[in-house]
Amino acid sequence: MDASANVVDAVVRSAAESSSSITSSSAGGCTPRTFDLDTKSFNYETIGITAGRGNSFARLTDGDCGWVRDSRQSANATNTSPGDVSDISYEIDIIDPDNCGFMYGSIEIHVKHSDYTSVFPMNYTYSYDSDNDGDFDFSDFYAYGVDNSPPSISIVGLLTGRYRVTVSSVGGCYLHTFEFTILSCSSVLPVKLEYFNLVEKGRSPRFEWKISDPDDLASMVLQKSDDGKYFTDQDVIPPSSVSGPQVYRIKATGKPAEFYRLRLKTTANRAIYSSVLSNHLSSQAGAAWPMPARGKLFVSLSSDLQETVQYQLVSSSGVPVLSGNWQLRQGEQVKEIDLAALPPGFYQLVVRRKNKTESFKVIRQ
Repeated sequence: MDASANVVDAVVRSAAESSSSITSSSAGGCTPRTFDLDTKSFNYETIGITAGRGNSFARLTDGDCGWVRDSRQSANATNTSPGDVSDISYEIDIIDPDNCGFMYGSIEIHVKHSDYTSVFPMNYTYSYDSDNDGDFDFSDFYAYGVDNSPPSISIVGLLTGRYRVTVSSVGGCYLHTFEFTILSCSSVLPVKLEYFNLVEKGRSPRFEWKISDPDDLASMVLQKSDDGKYFTDQDVIPPSSVSGPQVYRIKATGKPAEFYRLRLKTTANRAIYSSVLSNHLSSQAGAAWPMPARGKLFVSLSSDLQETVQYQLVSSSGVPVLSGNWQLRQGEQVKEIDLAALPPGFYQLVVRRKNKTESFKVIRQ
């Protein structure tokens, strides 16, 4: 054991008090180390509870980030008090291999919270039932990762089989565990989105789509976005009305969104996404589309001056796969990247300028 790898839960009631030197334990053969908290750089979490040296403090037992003083046995868990609910929620999408040429599946865990800066980067640990015995134990495979691209956590490159994943916020709380299965590429989804088109743009856009074999379709949602990256639900489409060619118009209420897509879920909790459609006659600065992308990726950028910028496409494992330079002129412009040679998966596009860095989540399908 290496005692130099110290983990400290840095919490104070209001302001950090002066501390004395601390010497770590030698139990288990660890080498004792001496350190002083006053010399360390911590981001202290202020719990804002009445001071008192005789008080006891505890996290909420359901994994939320709250604290309670002189807690009951339940630690005031939000799921034990009527009407008290957590301020974070999660939803998982399971994406199976769509053909036998690409043998890996993936998941997307959508995080719903009012302030993403307080919970991201999100940590995750997943286990793979590698011996297929129905249990998760020391004979199975475990992996750890970090995702710093709100509002979702992407895990790609998953083999066929059973998994368990636990996610937590940057503060080590807001824990949630999912169990899921990646199906074989031979398990073809019966629900198929034949096409999805935006046939009339504007304040009341009109869409057309066609779905074949919708018997296993559990839900269908038209989603909207102002940047092409972060989507929220626009309208829920009743599954009973989606068979065959359909025409759908959004009622003109307020400012229309810039981008739209369809999100379908099967009765087996599998997700299917359409391509992303733009509701603007010209591209919007600071966006990448279509999403998911199959061939070319388009990126709209805005610049106040002529400049040279560097771009880099990074895989979900942090390995750069594409890079280059773009010459920007003053004003808005669109650049493109050819993704044809890349395998399907999740990527991060980073554009570095002299005075700022922009990043875009990219899904290659």
